[in-house]
Amino acid sequence: MVVCVRYTYVSSRRTYRKGDKVVINIKNLSSRRAVTSLNYFSFPLCSSDNVNIKREKSPNIFKIISGDNIHNTTIETTFLNDKTCTFYCNVFIDEEVYNKYKHLILFNYNMVYSVDNLEIFREDPRRKGFYYTGIPIGYIQDRSYHLYTYYKITILYNNSGRDPDKNHIVGFEVEPKSIDFSTNEECEGNETRQSMEKNKYVTFKYDVKYVKSDKPPQHRSEHYYRNLNDQSMIHWFSIINSIILVILLSFLISTILIKALHKDINKYNRINTNIFETDDIDDRGWKLVHADVFRKPRNSTFFSAFIGVGIQIMFMLIVCAIILLIGVYKYKQRYKYIQVMFFIWVCISSISGYASSRLYKLFRSKHMKLTILRTSFIYPFILFIIFFLINIILHYENSNTAISFSSLTFVCILWFGISIPLICLGSYIGNKKSPIELPVRVNNIPRHIPKQPLLNSFFLSSFLVGLILFA
Repeated sequence: MVVCVRYTYVSSRRTYRKGDKVVINIKNLSSRRAVTSLNYFSFPLCSSDNVNIKREKSPNIFKIISGDNIHNTTIETTFLNDKTCTFYCNVFIDEEVYNKYKHLILFNYNMVYSVDNLEIFREDPRRKGFYYTGIPIGYIQDRSYHLYTYYKITILYNNSGRDPDKNHIVGFEVEPKSIDFSTNEECEGNETRQSMEKNKYVTFKYDVKYVKSDKPPQHRSEHYYRNLNDQSMIHWFSIINSIILVILLSFLISTILIKALHKDINKYNRINTNIFETDDIDDRGWKLVHADVFRKPRNSTFFSAFIGVGIQIMFMLIVCAIILLIGVYKYKQRYKYIQVMFFIWVCISSISGYASSRLYKLFRSKHMKLTILRTSFIYPFILFIIFFLINIILHYENSNTAISFSSLTFVCILWFGISIPLICLGSYIGNKKSPIELPVRVNNIPRHIPKQPLLNSFFLSSFLVGLILFA
């Protein structure tokens, strides 16, 4: 589903005429070697000290989560008007700036720019046809750090076919170069590389060139997804992991079925040879526990709460799949999809309350309030604690996806103000319904369970079952 949302996001586009302003945005600092992306404005990079950016209001929480929290750069360009060797910014490399740049270079961080919802890409100079996202900060050569100071930006465009004055941007590429402008301000023919030295100013420049392309506007994102090398390793790992998981589960299920089949065959073979064994034919296999299947579990409130929340999650997945399949939301802002899904999750909270109350009433117990309380808190509380701990780490790492305290307060207000009352409403409706009629009779006395071997213990079995997912 994330891939579908991202594809829709990238595919959204606008039309341009000659002379229209083309806005180049800043997203974040991303790396294939690091887990989290960094906040662009926490580092002394070009456009990071823009006055307009500093005065911007606090971003939407859903923009931060989805990574759509973008800002304008100081690169000014108009459609079909090229720029050559244009000044971008000056950065003074002191001790602090040197260490920050060194960190970005060591972890291969890239500046992610975007235009018309297309992220900037660069071609691998050693392998034609392979692309990487973002503009690299620098590189290491001969045990010294060098900075990319010259960005040759190419914007590919194509017209709609009906009106030649209406054009679409179908590509956004860059060719970074390391050039020392301290001795020679020219961009072309300057072969001096910019090494990173302390207590020295570094000048950054850029080109913007518009090139017509034959790529259809409706397929402008296919070029990136077909050639993007950043995700190839992740796709192969997911495919191999899924195949191994399917093989293991198939082997496990087939083993159980074969053993059960052999037992049934042996049982009926004995019946054919010994007529006296026909009396206990109905007391074998699953019929031994048919009167204990619907027995009240030991922790019935937890059981009912987890089942209710599980049904809500399943219903949420169905809603997400339907929205993606019918293609209702084809907008430019990806965060709106997450926002809509979040509010749908809150609004369908009554489903979990209804399901948990119906199940708990099946057990004919009297702790309905405790069931409602656990349904309201057990799953959201666990997620909130995990999210809060991850958010602390993201703040420590200066990540652009870190959520502010006010945003967390907003989530709590939705939780206590909307979700919990809806859960109570669903539980009230479910409690008014008549109990579910059981298809079999439940024994008053529970069946004695013999002592199980260590391999069948609860904790070891749970560990082994969970380990299959990471096979």
